[in-house]
Parts: sequence; structure tokens; C-alpha cells
Amino acid sequence: MMKTKFSSLKPTPMNNDPYRFFGVLSALLSLFVFHAQAGTNFQDSFEFHHQQASASFAQNRLVLSTGLVQRTWSWTGEGLVTTSLENVKTKKQWVNTKPNVTADWAYYGLIDGTQGELLSIKPSVGNDEGFTSEYLQIEAIVYYKAVDTYVKYQAWAYPNAPGIRTQVFFKGPAEQYYKGTADNQNNRVRIEQVNGKNENPYESQALAFRTVASQSVDTNSLQFHIKGLNPDTEYQLGVLCWDWDRKGRKYRVKMTSVDGEIGKEVLKARAMDHKPAMVFMPLPVKQLATDGSIRVYLENMGSADVRVSEVVVLEKSTQGPVPKSVDMERYRSLEQEWPQGYRLAEYLDAGVHKSNDKMLPTGRVDYLPINFLNRQATLTGYFNDTQHRNTEATPIMKQEVLQVNGPVDYNWANLIDFKDGQDGLVMLKESHKCVNQYGVDTGEFTLTAHGLSNTGTSLYPADIDAKGYHWSWASWLILYDGEEGDKQLAIKEFDRLRYPTIPERDMYTMICTWGMSKDKSDGQDAASEASVLKLLKESKELGVDLLLIDDGWQVGKKHDGSSFSKGNGWNPHPEVYPTGWGNVVRKAQQLDMKLGLWGIARGMETEDMIRNWDELRMTQLKLDFASFPDNGALENMMSKVRKFIQYTDFQSSISWDLTENAPRYGYYWAREYGNVHVMNRKNGAPANVTYNPSLALRDFWYISHYTNLNKFQLTIHNPEIVDRSLSDAYLYSPAYCVATTLFGTPQFFSFPSTYSAPAKRAIQELLAAHKRYQKEIWTSQVFPIGAVPDNRSYTGFQAVGAEGQSGFLLLFREYYNEDPVGHFKLNFLESKKVELEDLLTGKTVRKTLGPDGQIDFSLSDPAEFQLLKYTVVN
Repeated sequence: MMKTKFSSLKPTPMNNDPYRFFGVLSALLSLFVFHAQAGTNFQDSFEFHHQQASASFAQNRLVLSTGLVQRTWSWTGEGLVTTSLENVKTKKQWVNTKPNVTADWAYYGLIDGTQGELLSIKPSVGNDEGFTSEYLQIEAIVYYKAVDTYVKYQAWAYPNAPGIRTQVFFKGPAEQYYKGTADNQNNRVRIEQVNGKNENPYESQALAFRTVASQSVDTNSLQFHIKGLNPDTEYQLGVLCWDWDRKGRKYRVKMTSVDGEIGKEVLKARAMDHKPAMVFMPLPVKQLATDGSIRVYLENMGSADVRVSEVVVLEKSTQGPVPKSVDMERYRSLEQEWPQGYRLAEYLDAGVHKSNDKMLPTGRVDYLPINFLNRQATLTGYFNDTQHRNTEATPIMKQEVLQVNGPVDYNWANLIDFKDGQDGLVMLKESHKCVNQYGVDTGEFTLTAHGLSNTGTSLYPADIDAKGYHWSWASWLILYDGEEGDKQLAIKEFDRLRYPTIPERDMYTMICTWGMSKDKSDGQDAASEASVLKLLKESKELGVDLLLIDDGWQVGKKHDGSSFSKGNGWNPHPEVYPTGWGNVVRKAQQLDMKLGLWGIARGMETEDMIRNWDELRMTQLKLDFASFPDNGALENMMSKVRKFIQYTDFQSSISWDLTENAPRYGYYWAREYGNVHVMNRKNGAPANVTYNPSLALRDFWYISHYTNLNKFQLTIHNPEIVDRSLSDAYLYSPAYCVATTLFGTPQFFSFPSTYSAPAKRAIQELLAAHKRYQKEIWTSQVFPIGAVPDNRSYTGFQAVGAEGQSGFLLLFREYYNEDPVGHFKLNFLESKKVELEDLLTGKTVRKTLGPDGQIDFSLSDPAEFQLLKYTVVN
């Protein structure tokens, strides 16, 4: 990880770091040798070195090495295809079969086994304009004359890294030559059913068309998620509910924003007709669809149940394709019912509960000729939508170990892992894919006897043109040897090189003004100047470093949405900030506090970000309510924040919000620009966001498996005020709840004034102890240890220092655990003797670990925690 000041992340010829200067000089000399020996014609050869990394090209053979991993490609006349992959340390050769493709990349229906011309292949040293660690890059340009399309292929080798990153770019008039069937379903309206049991009563089948006879049923409420809405378009929602067996059913329709903060009754309670009839009502997109989606609830208002047969969305237009999900006979019938001037944008047969076609990837971005059949594969993925995943049944991570017995593909996983003895291989998608959100063409992992493919480009034919190169999702290939801890370490090391942090900017404990809100207006009030000035003082006293001014600063006191008031723009609203940001800035400077600011991702332009930074100097800009339907929207967002961060000289960063299910950022994409806001948790209803310490700790524990925890904002609330009818948070102390976040970026969703005096003192002592070692913890690698948090476990985290000779432990005994002794297995400390220091009491003890790193700890009381530093004793 780079350990330099803000300006050091920018590629500038003048730098205060002499080692970096000599590194750049070495790279320039290498470039000089390369150009002296050869031009950029692929027929020539080169050798190139940068620190431990190296590259060579000769006789159509490209070799790239980080010093730990070496990958070899051959030019086939149609592209570069991998022919060798070696773990340099163990000498393990992974390629074990002949490639059945002629290039690692493909765009199905355009470039796949297509003759190409290698125009150039050249090495260089870069750091992506300061947004990643320094790497040796190979860039090849291939022209496919038959389809008038260029491919740019890049491979990054971070010196001494356990893996290599590759990425493909396309340029050309793709639509003119494309012969495939790719369909970007994110660019159209979609209806997703959240709950309900399917029924197809025999008696109803004699009364209506088959799609009307089948029904979805719930005793309380049926929920639907309408996605892909354009706030500038008019829509109508149609629901077909009927009381076919005359049970006296009644229902009403309520709609909310995706986060549930704004709600509206759009259809008052009414009795269901005995005969099927579609009821239409406007979709209030301008009020509710901040991120292009609306939640719809059909609520039972009678004594029986609520049931629906069909749900449709109509769009104010007379032209457009007929959705594939609707039966054409039924379509012609419905066409007679809906209002004039509208077309059918989407249809759901709710009784069948099926509306989504299989997502077909557009192309291939990585390939390895390795036969994995008859071997085990471990697949891992993370969920977004934490706003609606807050129960024992909804962990944030999914992992499956599968036997690969034949050709197969998996479209939900972020990464796939294989073992061969002690050697391991990981392929990871650098994309916004989540287990529960396919996103923009994030593709699959495909396994056959001929190899492993990483598919999905993010690009549909209409996204590719001749104006410039358009990026595809990148692919990471990581090698390791050892056990699960070694695998986690390799992924974390590569992740930190790809997404470095700047401790002076990124390392803080924070409070968010939104966390105490009972409703939207209440939350917005907390972002007013008077509230912020009070919170700054209280936050400083508690030991917090940064105050995030969330939603509310940009709107008037009686505004009912989050979009800025007309005429005011993205500026502090004069009703809540009469003199602008001046008073807040002065108070923050007086207290030596950092500031953060909230905004709407696709609504805020770079100019808005810059204007507020010029006045507020916020360390963090949180961007909420994002929904990216295509590559253009993704690129536009990244371009905006890149320009903003560069303008601030890397003194500000972005916080991405993944609390909803829309295609946003995910876990492995866009973190070069900042960190990730994991969850909203409050002290009261609704239950889907009520704070539960064990559930929150479980999510943090899972996140720490295959990412760097310091890139995630981890939520804290005050258990003293959490609703006891919704959560057992009261069983845990406030300090315990704070401790669960200390190895990430702690974020209070509770205000300091809500804590009792003893709780406040305990938190102050804990934060003070943590701050003394925060830099050491920040630069360590954090691992989950103990058992999965479930309210009954011994669990925790281990932070391993860079040299492995010291580190830190966070240990938790959950409330319902009756054992006074907890059994742990620590990483990389097999048979070592360590000295343990309790950072809160100062007490020390020495222990010797078992041959597998086993060690016991005694936590005398349930709901107790310990923060320890360990040092290996030679």
C-alpha cells in the first residue's frame, strides 16, 4: 500500500519521495531501452522491468510477471490467448489443456474467432492517474477489419503482487456488424415480485383466462419492486385483483421510495370485484422514484387474504416493443383496457411469479485453458440491499462448494476458487455484480473441459461506437498456496494494491446525521445548520473525527423529497443555512473536525461537487440513490467523481451506498474513489432497518473474508434506545456495539446526546485506546476469526501486521454463549509464543499457540469483548 501524502497519489514529475523518483527514472530508462531496441510493431521484441515486475515479447509470445505470478499468452492471429500460468514460488503450472479459443476475449456475434491484426503491443508504468498503486502495464491494440472494430487489451502487474489484472476495451461501429441477440434488460421497466404464494385454483380456471386464474396470495401484504423507471416519463400501474370465490376481500395500494422513507397511498381501500378487472393508477415517479424504482404494496384490508393475478406497467408512449413476458392473446385483450396514449412497458403473471428472462452475457473478458472437471470449486458472492436483509435468514455473503462434474456456469458469484493440493487459484470479477443483483451484463463463470471463462462485458452493441474505447469489466487472477487464511490474504493484498487508501484522508471515526430519523422530515431536520453545529461539538467530545451532513441540507423545511428545491440547486438551502456553509466550516476548523456531505449520485454534477467542496472542504462525499442501467451511466458516474477528486488534489473521496437492490456499485468496483456505506440501521421501526448488534457483526465478519474491511463504513447504534420489541440490542453495552466496528471505518447512526453518562465514558475510553493504534490497525490485514456471529458465538477479528510479527485481536463473547472459555484459531501464528496486551486495562500475558494456531481466551461474562495487541516473542 502506498504510504505517502495526498499529492503523491497523482502522477507528477516532482515528488518528495526519492524512492518513487528513482522508480520513475528506472521506468523511463526501461522505456528508452524498449524504444531503442524496437518500435511498436508486434514483430519486434522487448524486455521490460519495473521493480519485481517484468514483461517480454518475442516470436508472438508475451510473458508478464509480478515476481510472484507469471502468465504467458500467444498471439494466434485472432487475439492473445493464455498458454501458461505459473505460481513462481511453488512452480505450480496451472494450464493443463489446449485452448479451444483463439483469444482470451470475445464479443459474441461480433468478435469471436475473427481474424485480427496486432497493431501494437507495448509496456509502460502507470498508476491510473493516481487512483491505484503503481503497476507495469502491457497494452495491445488489435484491429478486426471484417467488423471495423478495435480491441485494446490491458494487463496490469503490480510488483510483487499475488495476481494480475486484465481488461478489454472495444471501439468501432458495433451495431452495424453485430449478429447476436444481446438484450440490455436494465434499460427497460421491470417488475420483481418480493413475496407471495402461488395458487391456481381449479374452480377459477373455469372462470377466466389462465394468467388471470392463477394468483399470488398473502395474508397481509403483497410487495412488488418496479425498476427501470425514468423520472421524466409518465407511467400507469395496473393490478388485476378479483374475489373469484366471493370471500369479501378488500385491499388498498401503497407505494414508497426504494428506502421506504417516503410513502403514498395511491388507491384507497376497496372491495375486490367478483369478476376480473384491471385497475389502473398513476405511478408517482417524480416523488418516489429517486433511483428509478418504486416499491408497491397491495395490503389486505379485509378478513380473508390479499391476492393478485396480474401486474402491468404502462408507459406514456405509443411505440415500443411488446414485452416478452406477456402472452400475445392476453396482450390483445389487455390492449382494449388500458388508457389511450400508453403502451405496455412490462407485464407480470403474478400467479406464475415469473418475469425475468435468463441474462445472456455479451462476451468473454478472461479465459484460462484449465480443465476443472471432476474438481471442487468454491463460489463466493455478496448481497446488496442491506436495507431489506436484516434477519437471521439473510446473511450478507453466500458461499457454495460444488463438485464440477460437467460443463456448468454460475451467474451469481463475485469470485471462484480452486485448489490443487496446497496451491490455489482465484478468478474475481471487478464489477458491481451482487448475488441478488446481476447488474449491467456482469456475466458468468463458465467451466468446461477446455477451460474457465469469465464472461460479461458491461457493453451492449449500442454502447460501442467509433468515438473512443469503451471499457469492459476487468478480471483478477490471483494465485496462492496454503489454506483459507492464505487465500484471504492473497485476495486482500491484491485488493489493497488495486484500491489503496490514504490514511490521512480516509482513516476516521464518523457520525451520520441520518441515523436518528423516525421519518424523512425528521432525518432532514438533523442536517440543518443548528443541528450540525450542536453535533460537531458533541462528536468531538465523544472522540469522533468526522460528521457527515446527510439528506436535508439542500431542501427547505417543508420539502417532501430529496431533490433540491427548484431555483436553489445543490446548494445549502437558505431556510436551513441562512449564510451558507460559513458557520459550519468555522466550527469544524475550531474543533479540528472533518466534514462529509450527502448527495444524489446521478443528480449531482461535478460542478455541484466542486462548488460545495470549495466552500465546505468535505473529506467525504456520500452519493446515494444510484441506479445504473447501462455502461454509459456507469462511465458518466465514474467520470464525474474522478474529475471531482482530481480537482480536490485527492483531499476528498466518495462513499458509495449499497443499501438498496438497484444496480449500483457492489463490493469489487469503484473503490479507487473511496469507501462503501454498508447499512442503514436505526433505533426503531421499520424492523428491516432496526439495529441488531449480532446481525450487524455477522455482516462485518463476512465482509472481512474477501475484502479489506477498512474500505467499509460499519454502522453503530445506541442499544440503550433501540426498540426492545424489535431487537435484543439492549442485551449488549454501547461500548460493545462500538467495538464491533473498530477494524473497519466506524460510523455512528446514534447521536452522542442519546448515550447515558456511563456509556459515554466507556465509549470515550474505547475510542481513545483505539486511536493510539488506529494507524497500525489500518495498515494491517483484517481476518475473521472464531465462529459465525449468531448471538451464541465466540467470534471476532484478527488484524495481522505487515511483517506478521505483531497484530491486534477483537474478541467477542455473544450474549447467549454460556461457555466462559472461547476457542480460536489465529492466522500465521502456528506454534508461536505471543505476548498479549489488553489495550483497555494495560494487563499483559504470554501464551503459546497450538500447531494449527489454536488459542483459548477467557471472557468471563456474556456480551463481553476484548481489544488486544499481540507481539510474537522470539
